[in-house]
Amino acid sequence: MLVARGFFLAFLNSIINALCDPLRKYLTNYLNPFAIVAKRGMIQAPVFFLWALYDCDFKLPRVNNIFWTSVCISGLINVATSYLYNRSIQISTISETVPYLSFTPGFLVILAFLVLGEIPSSFGVVGILFAAMGGMWLQGGCNAESMLVEKKAGESKGAIYMTLVAFLWSVTNVFDKIGVQNSTPVVYGAAIQVVVTTLSFILSRVLPAESLDHVIYAPLGERKPKTPWGMVILAGLTSVISYYVNLLATQQLEVSYVIAIKRSGCIWSALLGKFLFHESNFCRKMPSISLMFVGVVCIILSNNF
Repeated sequence: MLVARGFFLAFLNSIINALCDPLRKYLTNYLNPFAIVAKRGMIQAPVFFLWALYDCDFKLPRVNNIFWTSVCISGLINVATSYLYNRSIQISTISETVPYLSFTPGFLVILAFLVLGEIPSSFGVVGILFAAMGGMWLQGGCNAESMLVEKKAGESKGAIYMTLVAFLWSVTNVFDKIGVQNSTPVVYGAAIQVVVTTLSFILSRVLPAESLDHVIYAPLGERKPKTPWGMVILAGLTSVISYYVNLLATQQLEVSYVIAIKRSGCIWSALLGKFLFHESNFCRKMPSISLMFVGVVCIILSNNF
């Protein structure tokens, strides 16, 4: 029963997480990458913190050193990945960058075995490989289209940034699982959000858009950098739900399975990229999307093999 619930949560998270991508993409037109994380965190951190207090009957929870070690490692890495992720989708399209996150489950198979001792079944490994191959095939279809026009240098940078994010997130996912094993998802989530929000706020002030690194940190486009708070609040709330559901799923499933299903959210991202940002040639992406779907089915069935 717990395994079935874990699969349901992982699939739900793939949908919610995909909804976050266009919101973040929209915010990159107004805010630099660190400011996006800091201002979203002004919503996420208080929500998680109050939720954690309520969950603990308004008493400080007792946590051990393993919990704090996980918070520090995952929190610091998440500050870096938040910048790289937001910058990647800022300088390139969602459909050309997000599929690179398909590498994360592959990295996780190795890291989860080394750190957590988790060994997926052979059928599960096949599913993870199919999901990763589908994600990269999806990205390949985007490249075939972009070769017909002059490709911007920023697009290749965006791909490099997202590949690095894929690896770093495999590390944070391992420590996230350790963290929730030594507390509760909401308490761990609150601690992570406070760390990431605080550090991102400091960095957004230390590295303003008017600094010497204006080209790196400034928002793109000609719009006046006025904060669209409605979208910030919406992005913050969807991120809270996505992160919490992700932590719940990792409690009940092998972390590599959870993230493989989550990364199948590339399917939803591609759909949203087409309909919200008018990214073309969606039909050419259908074979790769189908392969990702087969991979997810293999992962779900792996519990019976």
